[in-house]
Amino acid sequence: MSDNTEKPCHKCGHDFNAHMLKGYGSPPTEGWMECPVEGCKCDMTWSLGKNFDSKSNETNT
Repeated sequence: MSDNTEKPCHKCGHDFNAHMLKGYGSPPTEGWMECPVEGCKCDMTWSLGKNFDSKSNETNT
């Protein structure tokens, strides 16, 4: 079940659900969000998070 109710963005007040995720990396792991309303300067960043514990990234052979 999806919720199509508009939710206001806490930064610009426009519909948050309409904001577009843009990213970089392959696959994207961080990026920014853009408001689709022409002239809106709303900007936010996003990240899937990074694990800085190098031991968790080691493989056992």
